[in-house]
Amino acid sequence: MTLCETDVESVYRVRVNDDVIGEFTNPETEEGYSEAHFRIDPVTLDPNDSITVESNAAANGKIPEGDETAYSRGLWIGWFYSRG
Repeated sequence: MTLCETDVESVYRVRVNDDVIGEFTNPETEEGYSEAHFRIDPVTLDPNDSITVESNAAANGKIPEGDETAYSRGLWIGWFYSRG
């Protein structure tokens, strides 16, 4: 799960070791900090696997801050596990 921001549509990449297993973009929103849910296909993990979540620092130009616009914070709030 992520939190959407009014100033950018953050992009997230999820990796297991060096393999990208999911890439997601938050939807555009007028309501700050609303939850966005994404689905990753089932993955089998080994005990020494490394899980990494990456996000961008980008702006959509909508929220002025001085001479620039606000940038994303990449707000990843957690995992939801489902067997189905």
